[in-house]
Amino acid sequence: MLSYPATIPLSSRTLNHLAERIRGHRKQRRSRWRRLAPGWQALLALAHLRNGDTYTRLAAGFEIGVATAWRYVQEAIAVLSAAADDLDTAMRRDGLPCPRPLGRACIMTSSSMPEVGEVGRRAAEILDKMQAHPAYGRLQSSSMKYSTCWATFTGYPAISRWSLERDAAPLLGEALRVLALKAAVFELCGGDEHAAELLVPAPVDEMIHAVLAQFTLMTHLQRDLGVTFPHATELEEFTYTRGGITDAYYAAAGWGEQPLRYWLDSAEVNRRLGLLNERYQAAGLGRDGRSHDFDFDRNEPVGAGVSG
Repeated sequence: MLSYPATIPLSSRTLNHLAERIRGHRKQRRSRWRRLAPGWQALLALAHLRNGDTYTRLAAGFEIGVATAWRYVQEAIAVLSAAADDLDTAMRRDGLPCPRPLGRACIMTSSSMPEVGEVGRRAAEILDKMQAHPAYGRLQSSSMKYSTCWATFTGYPAISRWSLERDAAPLLGEALRVLALKAAVFELCGGDEHAAELLVPAPVDEMIHAVLAQFTLMTHLQRDLGVTFPHATELEEFTYTRGGITDAYYAAAGWGEQPLRYWLDSAEVNRRLGLLNERYQAAGLGRDGRSHDFDFDRNEPVGAGVSG
């Protein structure tokens, strides 16, 4: 394991301010001994909130577990938000960006979500059982065939130099991991669909749809494994940001760091879709490939302009 020095573009006043709040919070709760002193917890939280360090890296650097790193960050966020009207106000007042977009995405980082270690352990068990099921090979091949006959203009193509032959298999692996995470959260939350609809990047989400399209196979898997693989399109939000609760659950399952080729921040996906749309429109397609003016019944050259 290699280590290296790093800096956080914040003043020591911010560090001391957060440390004092954490110290007061612990005193109020009469907390017992902690692995990290208030100052070190504040530093850990600021490294995540300001620099975007992942829970896996923080855990290694501070010599604590991934679940503990996640709890420390969430506690720091709660301490900041308790002294303001809302989390966004608190974070901006202390010179920090909100760790997630406001709305459901920010709620997803709250302590109301299942404990990181529990979700990680359960998700790893679910994935192992899926892979040991007699129908697993068929699920893999069927999902891959789905990818060859159907794809959107806004999911897979957001991957740089996307190739179906090269990327479909590793993307399928990521999709199955997310499905296991969602099933674990759903189970540990007592069937809460909102909590289970974890934020994931668009390319991974598209492969999840390919897996769930294998309805009969997934029905058998749910029955045989005794789990539910939740999915509700109306609850989906494409606001995934690196370093959030989905990443913490993923790391706690023992799967390491996500491949960044596929785990793209929503801001980066939107930037890439902007570039893709320029190409789509130049080819005669409407935005996000949702329309075109091609008349296949008329044998004439197609112009570059589109109506939508």
